[in-house]
Amino acid sequence: MSSISHEMRRDAQKSPEELEHEINATRAELEDTLEELEARFSPNELFNQALSRVREHGGEFTQNLGDSIKQNPLPTLLTSIGIAWLMAANGQRADGDNGAGSLRRRMHDTRDAMHRGREKMSAARERASSTVQRGQESMREGMDSMREGIESSRAALARSSAALRSGAEEITS
Repeated sequence: MSSISHEMRRDAQKSPEELEHEINATRAELEDTLEELEARFSPNELFNQALSRVREHGGEFTQNLGDSIKQNPLPTLLTSIGIAWLMAANGQRADGDNGAGSLRRRMHDTRDAMHRGREKMSAARERASSTVQRGQESMREGMDSMREGIESSRAALARSSAALRSGAEEITS
């Protein structure tokens, strides 16, 4: 908990420019990560990875598949019927979506969420900057008021001291 408060104090001391720079750096990192994820999970890349694995272990895979089919004919038949049914449905889901746009939609939603997050961070930075400025202004006014109070007290003390001296001189004379 103290590390969080220490970090918050450290962030509160940063200038708005430093905060904006950090936000921009984080935004760039998120965008790079998102682009990397898009590239890794694109249908084309997933197909290439699967094809590569089949090339590497194709003989072993074919042998194991043949053995599994011979040992489990009924599950193989039911699986084949299910696959044929899926193919006959022409890739349509019950909700009418073929699933191809699902990843794009989620990535678009993620980008939208990042954009909203950026806007909220920008608004928070502006509010923090405004709060810091108001705090600085308030401190300046308080310091000015203290200076005036000290000067007023000093003048009153000088008057009292002068009156005491004058009274002491009268008594001694």
